Amino acid sequence: MKKTISIIVSVFNEAENLPVLFERLEAAELPEYDYEYVFVDDGSTDASTAILRAASERDDRIKVVSFTRNFGHEIAMTAGLDFASGDAAVFMDADLQHPPEVVPKFIRAWRSGHRIVLGKRLSSEQQGLIYRWIDRAYYKVLSLLADFDATCNYPDFRLLDRHYLDVLRRFKEHSRLFRGFVYWIGAGSDTAEVPFSAPARFAGTSKYGFRKLASLGLDAIYAFSLKPMRLALLFAVSGIAFALALAVYHLVPYFLYGAKVPGYLTVVFTIIIMGSLQLFILAIFAEYIGRMHIELKDRPLYVVRYTANLHETE
Repeated sequence: MKKTISIIVSVFNEAENLPVLFERLEAAELPEYDYEYVFVDDGSTDASTAILRAASERDDRIKVVSFTRNFGHEIAMTAGLDFASGDAAVFMDADLQHPPEVVPKFIRAWRSGHRIVLGKRLSSEQQGLIYRWIDRAYYKVLSLLADFDATCNYPDFRLLDRHYLDVLRRFKEHSRLFRGFVYWIGAGSDTAEVPFSAPARFAGTSKYGFRKLASLGLDAIYAFSLKPMRLALLFAVSGIAFALALAVYHLVPYFLYGAKVPGYLTVVFTIIIMGSLQLFILAIFAEYIGRMHIELKDRPLYVVRYTANLHETE
């Protein structure tokens, strides 16, 4: 019996890319495997939903999960994971910057014994020099604050064996980052890399602006690291040291030489510094407590409006 490969594709307003993606995915199929295509429509507002519905009627291998609204890329991949039934699954985006022609290389690496195969981006036609510099700086800061290597060269283009798919399905938190989950698993000996070059988008515009990247970075930091709390402790200690140094600076001349201690500006300056430090520390702890509050509500990760050609695998 042939093994089945699940191709999980996150879709958000990619109507112009989908017809080309269908053709290139089919052309990249290996004859010794069966395929299922799980397209997760993350609340698209263009014709993507209609295109996916029509495609699922033509080909029962094309399975569709359509959300009631936009829940985000990480949640869309989670839904694809929940509904995928293959022996291995490839995660990719619908913008054609994850080339379908690379998927057979993932499968061959998996067949050779690697149960996690990561796509390593060597270059991107769409990124200019300034964007690449900002991108590298962003991921360096993220790697420093999060407890995993958040390098910019490993996007969400990867293959996971069924063994690790079942492990990932046990992760239930709302603030999620798949590359953080894969790092947390720690399966270095099970992991292979497949290099690829990312072409420019075939059509449309990127859905990841600065705001979304910042939100994703904060999710990674708060979900996988206690470093912000330790940073808050460092600021608190620094504030105490500053206050003691300020006291010594003014009190020593007072006791030794009887010098007058300036009061008004010193008090105002100290209040501003210490008050700002306290607010900063409180904000960090409030963020952690707020996220705990959301998790304790145990709401569903997503709401499905429409499905085609599939049933949940649980």
